[in-house]
Amino acid sequence: MMKLVKYQDIRHLLPEDTHYKNERYYDPQEAYVLHYQGDLVLDRPLDLDNPHSFFFDGEEPEDTSYFIFVEGNVKAGNIYNNETDGSTGLVVMGNLTADNIVVGGQEIFVGGNLTVNELFWGDYNHGDLQVKGSIQAKVFINTDYGVDYKRFEERRNIFIDHLLWDDVEDDYEDDEHIRQLLRPEYMLPVEDLIEEEIYSWKDWLFVSGLMKAMEQNLPVLQDNIKPYKRPEEDFTFFFADNIPSEQNLKRFLDSDILVGKAPVEGNSFALEYWDGSVFRRVYTIIGNPETTAVYFQYEEKFACMVYFTEHQNMLGKLTGRKEYRVEQAYKVFPEDKWLVLDKNAPQELQDFMNTQWNVFLWQYSEMVHLKNLFRETVTREKIERILNLPLVQEKSKQYYTDDASLDLGSLHLQFRQRNSEEDYCSRISVIRQEYSEGDEEIFDFWHFDLVETVDGRIAPVLFSQEGNDYESRLYEVSATAVDKYKNAIRYWNRLERNIDSLNEAYLRGELSLVSDEESEES
Repeated sequence: MMKLVKYQDIRHLLPEDTHYKNERYYDPQEAYVLHYQGDLVLDRPLDLDNPHSFFFDGEEPEDTSYFIFVEGNVKAGNIYNNETDGSTGLVVMGNLTADNIVVGGQEIFVGGNLTVNELFWGDYNHGDLQVKGSIQAKVFINTDYGVDYKRFEERRNIFIDHLLWDDVEDDYEDDEHIRQLLRPEYMLPVEDLIEEEIYSWKDWLFVSGLMKAMEQNLPVLQDNIKPYKRPEEDFTFFFADNIPSEQNLKRFLDSDILVGKAPVEGNSFALEYWDGSVFRRVYTIIGNPETTAVYFQYEEKFACMVYFTEHQNMLGKLTGRKEYRVEQAYKVFPEDKWLVLDKNAPQELQDFMNTQWNVFLWQYSEMVHLKNLFRETVTREKIERILNLPLVQEKSKQYYTDDASLDLGSLHLQFRQRNSEEDYCSRISVIRQEYSEGDEEIFDFWHFDLVETVDGRIAPVLFSQEGNDYESRLYEVSATAVDKYKNAIRYWNRLERNIDSLNEAYLRGELSLVSDEESEES
């Protein structure tokens, strides 16, 4: 049976690496602990804010229990607490199995394996989790709760289907993932978050409702949760394999990110960019696929190339047909002479070529995927529908004013209607403040513009700009800017998920289109 004992009487039984072994925040002569010998099965939800009444039929404790110490295994339904500033801890020498654990303000120590059938949520930095064995959970949410960060990064003996972690800012600013996991009654509605900054996964949660569910043993996760991968990150390899071959060199031409939507025979095209200390380029002349070549350069030290070279054989001489084969070459700066890159070449250059070829094929595959996904996600029809919403029609009148932005968490949305007289195209903009330099605020821009493309269509094209004001130079975002396209797709999806709710709030008179200062003045 559970006993209330003095801390000093069981201290020698505690593992050396639990914080409670050397706790200095209380007097060991006066502190009390709940102690259980053997395997413990809990038949109802355990509230760690008041464990004494759980184990002693509702009695109010005369002294606070600093933690529960179980010399065995624990099997439970829900374990939870509300007070994250400080609550009763739990030390289990064996395995801990529970349906849900929602805690904060204490140490949870497990000497064996931790198995959470549904949700583990650790909140606030006044608590931490230590598990000597495996950690298994369907959903694991960490909002500043202490864990072994290196272990989680390396996924050592960790089996979690969905890990939501506050350290990755762009993740928690997008609610798509968490809304696929938790039942809607435990998520805050979008309307309640219109003007709120999102600083944590916790900001999306209806916490009091979730705690009530813990108390009443209600399910909190969605049924049939599927594996989640962001669409912008879920791409396949574009090439046949990773061998420098004729097939793979010509495969570069099968995507318009190199040759464009309306290629003209004889025109040359190149896709090139620096990636840290490595420069990469693929080049071709339209109508002459054998001119396709791939070039890699490391700083100003050396370069490698994969290209076609004409190969004459007897059959070619007789028929007049040109034969080509793929060759590799290298040069070391400042020399300008290309040398054959084969197994006799310096090993450093062989390794560089093999690595860069493989990296480039994967990066090009990602570029192709993102450009195609952008076209599928952001369409002319979607832009025109959004620009016709009453909220957007009214908000677009403020495009060149201080009230141009409509806030969606940390994102600022702006809208512009097409104006042929002023030569303005239709535009939906997403703006985000990245950081500050002194008194200057630095913003990043994603302009979804409806423009006439080179093949004569009116289609969305992604632009950005170099400065913060309306006169800043615009530029089309290159396919090589993969992070820019990833965020464009994510932010567009977030806008599209929320814009109708914002419009409905506006129609109900619940959403002001002017700043608070102007509202007070009026």
